[in-house]
Amino acid sequence: MRKPSTRAAKRDGHAPLSKGAPVRRIGVIVVVAVVVLSLGGLLTYTLRSRPHFEMAATLASFVSNEGTWDNEWDKPQEKIQSVLALINSERDPAKRFELRRELAQRYVIANASEAALSTLEDLQKEVGKTVPAAYSEILKADMAFAYFRMGEIQNCTWNHNSDSCLFPIQGEGVHKQQMGASEAARIYGELLADPQTN
Repeated sequence: MRKPSTRAAKRDGHAPLSKGAPVRRIGVIVVVAVVVLSLGGLLTYTLRSRPHFEMAATLASFVSNEGTWDNEWDKPQEKIQSVLALINSERDPAKRFELRRELAQRYVIANASEAALSTLEDLQKEVGKTVPAAYSEILKADMAFAYFRMGEIQNCTWNHNSDSCLFPIQGEGVHKQQMGASEAARIYGELLADPQTN
């Protein structure tokens, strides 16, 4: 069989077929199909119903379902009550000591530095009696931190101004109530000066 001549193809009203014409037609069909499918998928995605998300309700649900110990930094009073209950039920002196130390830390987090210091002072009286003497260093560090926190609360929180908590400390940023920072510096100084301190 002979190939039709170009002249015969023109006479019939058809353009001559080149060798790549069927491949191009298939390519065009594939591209059109992909575009149609993509548009159909996009239309389906945009028209489908989606649940409405209520941010405020979701956050409120988190808060209402939150337990006392789920978040380290909130519900300080509930944590204090929880630790007090544990202390009251504990009979082992070493465990009671650790729980009372935890209570002091909870007081610090709750901005109740005076209660923390009172608890830590009571614990210091037990050093060498119910707990080893090595605990003295730990309690001193805890007391220094409680005093430091007291200084922050009294001066940066209660007496907040434009110079508060900025470095270099100057003007109104200088502590008016100096006992917290002074005691913290004294105790930290003692710990650093002692060659036996870990």
